[in-house]
Amino acid sequence: MSTPIWFTYRDGIFLLHTAHPLPKTQAILKNDRVCLVIQDERPPYRYVSVRGRARLRPGPEEALRLYEEQARTYYGPLTGRAYIRYAQRLKQTSPGRIEDVIIEVTPTKIVAMSYSDALNPATLLALRAFRTVKL
Repeated sequence: MSTPIWFTYRDGIFLLHTAHPLPKTQAILKNDRVCLVIQDERPPYRYVSVRGRARLRPGPEEALRLYEEQARTYYGPLTGRAYIRYAQRLKQTSPGRIEDVIIEVTPTKIVAMSYSDALNPATLLALRAFRTVKL
């Protein structure tokens, strides 16, 4: 299973917010081995692949604080607050009991790749400009 998810890296641990029970959390309960891929889709392409062990950390208040922090990081302060309000309304209309949890990923292997050395500055600038032009 693979799904996009926000993350926070703190003290050598990756922290992810999610709701439980969902297929993602149920899969972790069955098998705690996970892989997290963080990529930059803009040239020069870069990524970090993290293999590790995951555990669910209960505590809805702490999980919600992490979620709010991530929403501000990814969307900015104003849009982040609006997104959290939207997510809370969505949660209230969901059938069944859903609990906010933190997935804590402890890395066992990290691999990083960057293609920045393969491109000279002029080629990189041309690629970035080309991606912004609508053909």
